[in-house]
Amino acid sequence: MHLPSGHRQSGMALVESLIAVLIFVIGILGLMGLQASMTKNTVDARYRVEAAYVAQKRIAEIWATPSAIRGNLAEQNADIAAESGLPGGVRDTLRGAPEEGCNGNPDCYVVEVRWTPPGSVQHKYSIVSHIQ
Repeated sequence: MHLPSGHRQSGMALVESLIAVLIFVIGILGLMGLQASMTKNTVDARYRVEAAYVAQKRIAEIWATPSAIRGNLAEQNADIAAESGLPGGVRDTLRGAPEEGCNGNPDCYVVEVRWTPPGSVQHKYSIVSHIQ
């Protein structure tokens, strides 16, 4: 028994539309993932800029300090989270740190800023400056 050609193809439009909806949903999910990734990268960039600002500000403070009292400026683990907006932000100021390339030079200062974004690992920004 042969069915007319119109009956053999009934339901194909439904299958085609279901495939089109599936492709559309996959595309939307991909765009949502891209948006989430862009948002995370924007927040990470903001944290890096803030860390660079904190480090540059500390170098400027050292630069503006008379050389007679610069030796006392080295500090460990200054909590900067509240003032900078960096989550878990900590700033270290080291003088003549050999592991950072200063090789014991007393005119060399290293400012290191560390922070830990929520749900991420610790990040670090450091700057080395020779101030005479």
